[in-house]
Amino acid sequence: IIGKSKGDSDGVISYAEGFKINYSTPGLNFSDVSYLMGLKPEGVLKLGGQTAGDSNGATIDMNSSGDGLWLSDFYLGRAQWGLRYRKGDLFFDKMQGQIKNSTYKADLKIDVNKNEITIDGAMPFIDIEDLLSVFQRKVVLPVAVTGTGSAALHASGPLDFSHLSYKLA
Repeated sequence: IIGKSKGDSDGVISYAEGFKINYSTPGLNFSDVSYLMGLKPEGVLKLGGQTAGDSNGATIDMNSSGDGLWLSDFYLGRAQWGLRYRKGDLFFDKMQGQIKNSTYKADLKIDVNKNEITIDGAMPFIDIEDLLSVFQRKVVLPVAVTGTGSAALHASGPLDFSHLSYKLA
């Protein structure tokens, strides 16, 4: 138990063959994580996965889900995704999420060495009021906005979200 988080792990560490560690947690509270690439994550995750490798490198494969999720002060709501790490690239695969009545899907890639991110996503159904909750810590509109729709997004650039290049359709 670390802070509010708890989990289990088992594995093998061999000088000749490398390591393979399995882990799971019913509740990883991001308030117990001191640093994650400056992304300021919040919320509680359920995850299970494996880290394997040797002195030349390691890989991560896990499945995650969570609720009350925030990343860099953007609200992500409830979501689930696969996570992989390979040679400096962190992949969030087939993310599916929900913010109130709105749904989203996305694939993200973070180049850890270059501090860059690529996002390909879609919101098959958006309630504009739900969308505004994504940005509630960033901006508050002085007027009420309502409506529904759908959207697709491609974004890429530095992990400083204010400097990303966006293509919204």
